[in-house]
Amino acid sequence: MNAESLLLSTLLLCACAAERQAQRNDGSYLTMNSRGEPSGMRIDPGRVFGPNFDLDVTPTGYRGTLQGALTMMSSDDGWHVTGSRDGRPIDLHLAFDGVTIRATGLFAGRLGRLEIDGAIISSSVGRCGFDLKRRAGLHYSGQRACADGVIAPADLELPEVFTRLPPHRQVMLLAALLFV
Repeated sequence: MNAESLLLSTLLLCACAAERQAQRNDGSYLTMNSRGEPSGMRIDPGRVFGPNFDLDVTPTGYRGTLQGALTMMSSDDGWHVTGSRDGRPIDLHLAFDGVTIRATGLFAGRLGRLEIDGAIISSSVGRCGFDLKRRAGLHYSGQRACADGVIAPADLELPEVFTRLPPHRQVMLLAALLFV
């Protein structure tokens, strides 16, 4: 390979990487990283997807797959989320005081809670619990404690588009992401 071909190949690889990074930073990715296990979802107008998610947006919620399992979540009134994941019930009751969103109930058959506000995100909807504090912008960091006894650092990055969603949709997506 001559120097020109090598330079052209390098430029093309850099351009592709820059394009992927620009797409990733376009303000529509919700990402979680803990114990070296990154997870994320892209929020598009008609679909939410990522390595562990493929959800279609419906008029009242989402339906598709979450970690390979059929999942449906909906809310007719914005205060009660119902559905199922892999045949296990989702039944969350929401409260919103204008600042803090609180959800309690079942997610995929597991009793849990989720709290979202401008300063903290706290969750126990899956086999792991999260206690995260807002650091800068829409970046939250803190700890993840799992049923296996392992406690590890955790980081969550919310996209701007997430903050514009109604509270019940925020709960649906965060519960899906943090279900682990």
